[in-house]
Amino acid sequence: MIHNTKNSYIRSDDKLVVAIGVADLVIVSTKDAVMVANKDNIQDFKVITVGLKAKSRGEGKLALEVYRP
Repeated sequence: MIHNTKNSYIRSDDKLVVAIGVADLVIVSTKDAVMVANKDNIQDFKVITVGLKAKSRGEGKLALEVYRP
């Protein structure tokens, strides 16, 4: 659900996401993580994934669910 929100991308796989009075954000919610970023800095996501892998965090390697044909 959104209210007074503009120029933002919001996606959730399973949870309700509510955005009120925000602009220029990318919000993605999956089963194992939530990412909130300014759309102008989304290219820095790679820095976070490298950091997760360096700390041996599972979120940087595989998704909780894998879909196969």
